Amino acid sequence: RIDFMLVDIDSISLVGSVYLTLTSLGLEIGKYISNEAYLSAGIAKRSFQSFRAYLNNYFPESTKIISKTRKDNLANIALNSSIGFTSSGDLPGDFLLMEANL
Repeated sequence: RIDFMLVDIDSISLVGSVYLTLTSLGLEIGKYISNEAYLSAGIAKRSFQSFRAYLNNYFPESTKIISKTRKDNLANIALNSSIGFTSSGDLPGDFLLMEANL
């Protein structure tokens, strides 16, 4: 698992994280904004774009990443769509599988 912690350097406060882990489904991305003051500020999108560039540099052989998202998490589904993920099917437990090319 690779974790990048997101920190506001001006206030020295934790904002959230973006991570990649190898699961039975493949290379799965996760993003979490833990500080409510930063929700809807574009942090998750910008951090993922930087993380994607990192992955392309250090794991050039990887071509696809996935995101497992609750079907009722419309904000995350919209975010994933805006950064290149497309729906690739339903998963048990009301989850949606989305995938994107690196």
